[in-house]
Amino acid sequence: MGVAADLSVSWRVLEDDIKSDHSPIEFTIGEVYDTVRVERRDWKNMDWDAYTEESRIPLQCLIRDWDDNETDAAAMAQQLVSVVTSVVDQLVPVKRICKHSKPWIDKDIADQIKRQRRAKRRWKKRRSPKNYAAYVESVRITEKMYTKVKESW
Repeated sequence: MGVAADLSVSWRVLEDDIKSDHSPIEFTIGEVYDTVRVERRDWKNMDWDAYTEESRIPLQCLIRDWDDNETDAAAMAQQLVSVVTSVVDQLVPVKRICKHSKPWIDKDIADQIKRQRRAKRRWKKRRSPKNYAAYVESVRITEKMYTKVKESW
């Protein structure tokens, strides 16, 4: 048997669009190492209205406390950071980023990619000129969005 028999082998069909009517297949042979993932705050999806509402009372209490008591600047800064951090922890969503993440993909592009994949599946199930034209148009729109957002990012 040898060494090759001891290696794990797995495969999966990718949903990536390679401008072909065939779907790519990814093979994994041997050990798979987890990619390093980092958690980051997703500030783009922050609900700033909720932040304003949730931070209003704690910040007002903090200001009242500062007015009533003599507090040095270092303590004031630490208290302010503590209040803001607690509100941020409640409201700002966390996202995981790995080396394959594309930070320039926003909700609009993600929705367009889903529409493109739906159009591709529809065309693969029924290969009509109408379904093909819809798929090609969807690819064109996605590529245009990609180009625009990558350039601005």
